[in-house]
Amino acid sequence: MGDHIADTTLILDVGDHTYITKKSVLVYAKAALLDVATIERVISDPKSKTNWQRQDSCSANLLERICKGLIASKYTKNDIKVLCKKLWGIG
Repeated sequence: MGDHIADTTLILDVGDHTYITKKSVLVYAKAALLDVATIERVISDPKSKTNWQRQDSCSANLLERICKGLIASKYTKNDIKVLCKKLWGIG
């Protein structure tokens, strides 16, 4: 098991999103900067070796919790925190 298992910055539960079927955590350590075109291409490619799948949109409340968790998590890479704070207007 990796360190990310210990990241309980944000615990999601059934009902937080239709995709969540049991208590879950976000793996902020794996946050990465990807462009939308790349994500769309991978999701649409039947030969893709990833398990990426399109899911229902999340609520504004859940998105806010996820964003706050990204900033709060000690596992989020610093360059990602810096960029997100800048984009989100967080001082």
